[in-house]
Amino acid sequence: MKNIFVGLMAIVAVAVTSAASAVPIQGLTDLQTITFWERTGAGPTPNVFAPGDGALLSVRANPLGPGNTDLRGAEYYDVFYSNADGVFNANGAFLTITAQYNASTGGALNIAGVQLNFTGANATVFGGPFSELANVVTHVVALGTTANAASAANAVDGVSSTHSSIGDTIL
Repeated sequence: MKNIFVGLMAIVAVAVTSAASAVPIQGLTDLQTITFWERTGAGPTPNVFAPGDGALLSVRANPLGPGNTDLRGAEYYDVFYSNADGVFNANGAFLTITAQYNASTGGALNIAGVQLNFTGANATVFGGPFSELANVVTHVVALGTTANAASAANAVDGVSSTHSSIGDTIL
């Protein structure tokens, strides 16, 4: 099993391969979609992207907000391919998730999981579609009064009822 890394921050980095065998995510054989599970409210909401989606191939300008977001909960998110340190790389073996949340209650970056979904030959080996969950956080920047950097582990624990709560971007 590959390590799938996720980077989470009010700026975050998530990976999907081991650093030793880092392979560009979008080049993984039979990768059909990538799902980011964001939790605002009762349960996690799936946000699904094709491997070549423009959202993953670019970094949004700051500030994030209405009309300038890749996915939305109570906060605004940017998701993109990156290096392990969260620096944009269209051929990256990692996924970075950044967020903007301008409130001093609750906590932002509520990621319940990141999932790679496969079809084709890989799926056939397992008797149908299969997925791999991110299982390693490589880099976290927790900000604000609601920051809980330790909760980053919840984004990659494989449990849909847990999630990260990385903080807020109140200045």
